[in-house]
Amino acid sequence: MSRMNVDLNSVRTMDTAQVEQGIRRILEQSLGVEPDEATPGDYWEALSLLVREINLDRIRNTRREEKDGSVRRVYYLSLEFLVGRLLGNNLHNLGIYHQAEKATASFGVNLSDVLEYETDPALGNGGLGRLAACFLDSLTTLNVPAFGYGINYRFGLFKQGFVGGKQVESPDAWREDSFPWGIEKPKRKQVVRLYGQVREVDGKAYWEDTQEVLGVPWDLPVTGYNTERVNTLRLWEGRATEGFDLNSFDAGRYQDSRFREILAENISQVLYPNDSHPEGKELRLIQQYFFVACSLADLIARYKREHEGWEQFTSKVVIQLNDTHPAIAVPELLRILMDEEDFVFTKALEICRSVFCYTNHTLLPEALETWSQGLIA
Repeated sequence: MSRMNVDLNSVRTMDTAQVEQGIRRILEQSLGVEPDEATPGDYWEALSLLVREINLDRIRNTRREEKDGSVRRVYYLSLEFLVGRLLGNNLHNLGIYHQAEKATASFGVNLSDVLEYETDPALGNGGLGRLAACFLDSLTTLNVPAFGYGINYRFGLFKQGFVGGKQVESPDAWREDSFPWGIEKPKRKQVVRLYGQVREVDGKAYWEDTQEVLGVPWDLPVTGYNTERVNTLRLWEGRATEGFDLNSFDAGRYQDSRFREILAENISQVLYPNDSHPEGKELRLIQQYFFVACSLADLIARYKREHEGWEQFTSKVVIQLNDTHPAIAVPELLRILMDEEDFVFTKALEICRSVFCYTNHTLLPEALETWSQGLIA
């Protein structure tokens, strides 16, 4: 069956038959199940993939319009995005909730049961993450060009249970079964350097003997209410640059063969790793620097694809820092401008002052962090 014949730029004109056709096509061709054999979980995945398909076309249109209009973008950096269940929200925003309700009913399935199958993405914990997600929704609804940046946690914070009257924490494996919203973008991966030492030659700093990890982005479409715009939440996942060590594996050192992979993957395993010990404090700082370094490299690359030179940078880029977690973005941009782009300090500082904005939402210690000099140096 060919792709449905519908103008995805005018998705609100989709009727029930077109939604039904899209669900059937994805069930049969992408998931490999017949409609009469499909579970509510299968219908949830099929309908989610259909909505994602619509959003991908609208993202491309959004990017073309932004490039043609030479817009200024908001880049929202947050360690948390508590986005909530996405299917129902997207159906309402796209104006096709009732069409989807009738389409699933034609298969003998209640849309409410389908929506209940979705788990909450464990990409945030509380008010900070929910506020960040709401800001992205609002920016899109207001037709403001925006990118969100964060971390694609494998387990999030934790799943809470009770055994014998006591709280028991276990991993929240929220994306182990399926997460159709996330779209891996390996061609947009970034290399992040860690550790090493700084050597100064003729007044110029050189960062040497570093360890490298990859940041691989996963994109989540962000729809707004009653608008054609679709913005993007880009989440970074830690990967090893070299990965699997075949020589160690062949020698029987099986744990050693995945040593680099494990170290890199630890970065994006858990939200707020326990920092009651030195290793946890170090991992938290690496997490924050990792996603900030990936995000700055990504937005600078996007700027350079659209503009010549740095003259327009401050008029095309604004970076919003959500609490202190991404605050290391300020010295990181200074480092990039001075060490890699040959700006003098005063000019680099002027650029940083022009593009960075900061909001603090709580006085809790986890949002007002301090770091020892030994960890930073």
